[in-house]
Amino acid sequence: MVNYLLFIFFYLSIVLDCHAQKQFVDNDTFCDFEYEISKSEKKIEITKNTIDSLQEFGQIEILNTKNRLIKLYNYVSDEIILMKWIHNKKTNIDKVLEYNKEGKLVTSAFFFNEKLPIGQVLNYQNETEVTQVKDYRQAKTYPVCYKEALAIVKSKIAKKDSIFSISREKKYLKQKDTLYYWDVFVRQPIQDKNDKTWIYRINAKNGKLIKKTRAITVHRSY
Repeated sequence: MVNYLLFIFFYLSIVLDCHAQKQFVDNDTFCDFEYEISKSEKKIEITKNTIDSLQEFGQIEILNTKNRLIKLYNYVSDEIILMKWIHNKKTNIDKVLEYNKEGKLVTSAFFFNEKLPIGQVLNYQNETEVTQVKDYRQAKTYPVCYKEALAIVKSKIAKKDSIFSISREKKYLKQKDTLYYWDVFVRQPIQDKNDKTWIYRINAKNGKLIKKTRAITVHRSY
């Protein structure tokens, strides 16, 4: 009887897991997010006071509400003079807009959790003409997007554990094939001890867990 119950449990876990992975791979609307650039964002007014403040402080906080944080950063190059950083606190998605000396939009990009590029990076010639597009969604090689990878890992960890980072990776195999995967970093709190960090490696093609490994911190002396 015990063996029969174990078989039923094992069978159901396989069926449910396969159904969950199929749902992630097939339901791509899960990966959508608002990446449009509004007309008002195509141009920004750059005053002398703004330039002086940026040169003195390096950045200016112009909005901080419950849902959004907006800052301007000093970004001096041949073409770009400042960067506008808009952080959506609900989704943890950052919109980065770069402007030239005339206040016209030069580049737009999106990041998750400040570091992971997502969606498209667009370079603008003017308000209506886009000169270059780089797509970081990479749906062909990463059909399981970062949101799905996070959701898969979240379903596998304990409630007390927390996801704090994710990275998009690939590995060249001996069979002249390439393994595309996500590394999701999870913090496990340990009472009266240092927290443990785990890496959940998720196959970006089918959403299956490749392996779970302990992240080891290496201390270097210089």
